[in-house]
Amino acid sequence: MAFYDHLLNRLFPKDKEVSIHEVLKRSPKFSRSYDQWKSSGMCDTERNAIIKSYHFKLSNLKTSVDIEIYHSPYANGLVIYPHAEKEPVSFEFLMEYIREILEKDGYRLVHADRKMMERGKQVTSLEKYYLKPPLSATTPIDQKFGNVILELSFVNHLPSKFKMMANIYSDRLYNEPRAFEDLMALLFDQPATK
Repeated sequence: MAFYDHLLNRLFPKDKEVSIHEVLKRSPKFSRSYDQWKSSGMCDTERNAIIKSYHFKLSNLKTSVDIEIYHSPYANGLVIYPHAEKEPVSFEFLMEYIREILEKDGYRLVHADRKMMERGKQVTSLEKYYLKPPLSATTPIDQKFGNVILELSFVNHLPSKFKMMANIYSDRLYNEPRAFEDLMALLFDQPATK
């Protein structure tokens, strides 16, 4: 019997990982809910909490949103974690809002995908937008804030973290990037566009 059990386990492993990789497309229902979120005032409330937490974190003060900040010569960003005792954030809507604002600023969406993996009883997924500044035939090229990556991770269908990274070009073909603080102001200091 051990031979057959071994053979069955090799053919049909119990901890088999199942994965799906697809283009990220928002449903009409999502779009309606997103528009309601923007016009309801929740968008401004959540964005205000994020920008205040960002500035508080820079000053090493207690924040209302669980946030981490990353600064280096070639990349800048932030990570926001959901936390039951902190202010709630509608992460999927926030990700959509940031994409929308960057596209209005001239960015182009070059990649949108969703990866889902199931291993045992845990399902993890990652939604990702990759945005690039506009193309230009003249040098130096205006890189704006650099390439912007937006990632939203889920564990068992609940948000586990939101990450925004701005990766800059260090090539001489590009001008100096705009400051990350200017990106934060563009995304979080302005009233929501309806």
